[in-house]
Amino acid sequence: MNRTLRSVLPIVIASLLIVNSAFATDGYFLTGYGTKQQGQGGAGVAKPGDSLAGATNPAGLILVGNRFDIGLTVFRPNRSATIIGNQLPPGYPNVNGAYDANRVKNFELPELGYSFQYRPKLALGVAIYGNGGLDLISAAYWSLWHHQGRRRR
Repeated sequence: MNRTLRSVLPIVIASLLIVNSAFATDGYFLTGYGTKQQGQGGAGVAKPGDSLAGATNPAGLILVGNRFDIGLTVFRPNRSATIIGNQLPPGYPNVNGAYDANRVKNFELPELGYSFQYRPKLALGVAIYGNGGLDLISAAYWSLWHHQGRRRR
């Protein structure tokens, strides 16, 4: 075993034993659209694999040819937080505690794409996909927009 490997190996083993799992998303945005982009961790911008390339990089449509793709992503985020040790000035509410935002557990995000190779260097396409929201509209927000524009009698 060479000297470099002997010095690096304990660091690598220690880091693998210490690392915790990280479960993250890009907020309410998906890492990619369609199974191919999601399977590549969102690398569909650089390497398009299906007609949903139009959602992230429309120029990639010339690389996928004539395609029709349809899919459904089931997204199940765990939205919770615990706040400890937050010391606000007197008069402000105490925000310490556990918060759970998992009222709705599953979100179905549809995706549909069509690509037509019109010429060798010209493709036409459409990408339709569900994105964002995830039941984050509060009652106060909804009531603000629901009543706006109504006339009082």
